Amino acid sequence: LEVLHDQLLMMFAAANPPSPSEILVVTPRLEETAPLIDAVFGTVPESRRIPYAITGQPQREVNPVARAFDALLALTASRHAASAVFDLLMQEPIAARFRLGAEDLESIRSWIEASGIRWALDAEERKAFDLPATADHTFDDGLQRLFLAYAMGENETAVGGRIGAANPEGQQAAALGTFWRFIEELRRLRHECRRPKDAPGWRDALNDALARFVAEAVAWAEDFRAVQAAIGELHERMQRGGLRATVPLDAIRSALGELLDDPARGGVPTGKVTFTSITSLRNLPYRVVCAIGMNDGVFPTAGRALEFDLIAAAPRRGDRQRRYDERNIFLDLVLAARERLYLSYTGRSVRDNSRKPPSVLVAELLDSAVQACSADASGEDAVRRQLVVEHPLQPFSTEYFIAAGGDSRRRSFHAEYCEALQQKAKPPSPAALAIKAEEDDADERAPDLGLPFFPAPLAAPPAEWRTVRLEQLRALLLYPCSYLLRQRLGIELAERGEELADDEPFLPANASRKALAQRLLPAALEGSGEEALIALARAGNEFPAGPLGEAALLAEVRTLRRFAQALREDRATPLVPHAGALPFPLDEEQWRLEGTLDDLHASGLVRHRYDDVRPSDYLAGWIDHLFLCATLPAGAAPATRWHSRNGVYTLGPYPEAKARLAELMALYREGLQRPLHFFPRTSWAYVVGDLKDARNKWFAYWNPTYGESQYAPYRLALRGIQDPLDERFVELADRVLAPLCKHVSDPRL
Repeated sequence: LEVLHDQLLMMFAAANPPSPSEILVVTPRLEETAPLIDAVFGTVPESRRIPYAITGQPQREVNPVARAFDALLALTASRHAASAVFDLLMQEPIAARFRLGAEDLESIRSWIEASGIRWALDAEERKAFDLPATADHTFDDGLQRLFLAYAMGENETAVGGRIGAANPEGQQAAALGTFWRFIEELRRLRHECRRPKDAPGWRDALNDALARFVAEAVAWAEDFRAVQAAIGELHERMQRGGLRATVPLDAIRSALGELLDDPARGGVPTGKVTFTSITSLRNLPYRVVCAIGMNDGVFPTAGRALEFDLIAAAPRRGDRQRRYDERNIFLDLVLAARERLYLSYTGRSVRDNSRKPPSVLVAELLDSAVQACSADASGEDAVRRQLVVEHPLQPFSTEYFIAAGGDSRRRSFHAEYCEALQQKAKPPSPAALAIKAEEDDADERAPDLGLPFFPAPLAAPPAEWRTVRLEQLRALLLYPCSYLLRQRLGIELAERGEELADDEPFLPANASRKALAQRLLPAALEGSGEEALIALARAGNEFPAGPLGEAALLAEVRTLRRFAQALREDRATPLVPHAGALPFPLDEEQWRLEGTLDDLHASGLVRHRYDDVRPSDYLAGWIDHLFLCATLPAGAAPATRWHSRNGVYTLGPYPEAKARLAELMALYREGLQRPLHFFPRTSWAYVVGDLKDARNKWFAYWNPTYGESQYAPYRLALRGIQDPLDERFVELADRVLAPLCKHVSDPRL
């Protein structure tokens, strides 16, 4: 395509140039070539821009109505996975038909996720797949939970064995009702299309589905009529073929897709350089006809007969031969070229640079042309060299820009490449050679890590930053790079959203345990019995159904009760929340740490998180404990107990609390100016193990995607740093976490 672009510019620069509308470019695989055409012809500067248009593309790719309707038929024949249903609803013609905006669609996506919808419209559809006829994780079950939440609000009382989900309210009622209507239409369409139909039956069913699901708006009126015409043509073909038997949906969808994607239906002259499929516009005369991608095996296609092809199994004289049809297409293109025929193919292998033959049709045409243009056999080689031009692999090859000598048919109009080659041809100065030598030495020492994101520390924060809340100190130490980017630079790195799940859980996941605990923990802390908690747990859908899921749910409820019982005992005598403040002079600046401690009891500070203990839990509890010991309120013990799902750790009195807080405040001030080489998970691995353990946690050699180094804020803020686990890392880990490790009481360590 880059060669073609230069060749067309050369034609326009010659005498008696053709106009863009007099040039036709065809290719055997338009669907693969179309993005590359835009990449080459659509990105050039204005001085080299050639007006072009791509026509004859498959309707299911360029026609939004055809694409949406094909997705609807595919969904009807499938198991109605949650992601597929939502993808269909997001298609513009479908969303417009049901009058859903961007906010409505976002709400529906969150409802699908929160209500546990995974696949199937209802229990009947699950039964059709030889599965138990239960509504678990179906759209029917999810909608019931959404309606229940809308009716009862945030009340999590179980009704009919279900609890509400997502809490839709207010103006969202309209979107919820529309979502229900959309699912009802899908259920009706599935019921109608499950039964095979004859030709008139499918014509009526398809037109009815098109009218019910796709908006007939002015913006895509022509696209709508194109799909209607395809449905009508499909019916006519079935009638002309004498088909009287009923046909299943899969066959109808396949036949309709072939009609919609038929390139002969979409190829039209455009008034520009027209790119189209090789089967389109083959009989129209053009001054210049270009056929690109004419590789061996691509055209004519080397198709294999299908196993159920009766014509191939019992051939007869007069049967249609696709290979002969394609030879005739090529002949039509040759005859359509009035002045110039341009044929292009890949002549070298990408593996070993060996020569590759062109399409057999191109080879035969070339052989005929060589024989016709040479007086005898001795001159055939010279004629072949005149007819065939072999281009270099890269568009910046010097062969394209040589002023004298070389093949005049190989010229490039790329001014930027020409200027770069001219600069390269100039002899370098001694200073440039010295710099290049230094760069080569640096390249040998270390890989190119890119420009540092923080080449120098930021300016010291202004005075209003010197009053620090306890939560801010905790946030910076738990997420040092994220806090720096967000608070000082205003950079918020969005996390990649999870895709909708299409399979119900078969084993309880960590997220399921968290969701279950979030629902059950308040009731457990109020003293609800095991039977009540089990009933409330079964009303949700966090855990899988069946005996395995039931056993896991019972075990989790018992673990949750033990957790709640231990937490209730430590919370027996609550105290009034304590607010305190501490001054810290840092580099001749007056800083101040303020905080409020709730969950304060006579036995000390009680914190909890229902999950297995993590390094962040130790660090968060340590920071709160230091503040407690440094500002000890009357009546409270200088102790902290942190409850986790798998145990409890305890922190006792610590006389050096203020000194440790002063160190942390100094790190807070530093962390507002440059990235700290402190990473909670990796630093904890170093403190409880060694540097090798820290590197394993940082890189996660067993699965690099789970390494702490892959956290997006770290990758951005630490860009250009050769090894973040340096001496500074060791120093900060020892300063922050070593006192904690020596002081904590935890049988798990």
